[in-house]
Amino acid sequence: MYRRFQKIAVLVVLLTVAGARVGIAQSLDPQTLQTWIAERDSGKRHFILVDVRSAYEHQQGVIPGTDTLIPYSELPKRHQELGVDPKKDTVVLYCRTGHRAGIGQRILLDLGYKYVFNGLGIMQWTSAGYPLISPQENNKEKPQKATHMQRMDDQKME
Repeated sequence: MYRRFQKIAVLVVLLTVAGARVGIAQSLDPQTLQTWIAERDSGKRHFILVDVRSAYEHQQGVIPGTDTLIPYSELPKRHQELGVDPKKDTVVLYCRTGHRAGIGQRILLDLGYKYVFNGLGIMQWTSAGYPLISPQENNKEKPQKATHMQRMDDQKME
C-alpha cells in the first residue's frame, strides 16, 4: 500500500513540475510557417522568427522574413534581445533540422515564454519547395517589417 502511495506521489510531483511550464511545445510544418509569414506580412499575424543556428550557417541562407539570429546555446543569456513580451508574444524558432529549435523552444518555455513554436528546419523548408535567401537580401526587407511591427504595436494599444 505504501509503495502504491509513493508511486502516486511521485507521479503527482512529476505532473506538477511538467505543468510548471507556462507554454506548450508545438511545431509548425513548412506550409503553416509560410502561411504565418504571409499573414504577418499582410498585418494579420504577429510573431518573431528566430534563426537558432550558428552565425556561419546563418550566412548560408535564411528563411525569408527571419527577424534575428540567436544561436540556441546563447538563448539563456540573450533571450531579452528578442524584444517581446514572454507572456503575450509569439516566437518561432528554426534551425537546420528542427532539433536545435526544439532545444531552444524548451529553453524559452522554461524561461516563462508562453507562445514558442518550433518552425523545424531549413531542410524541411527547402524540401517543401520554399526558398532560402541571403541574410543581406532579408535585411533589405527590414524597414517594411519595422513598419509592420509598429502597426501591430499600435493595434495592441487600441
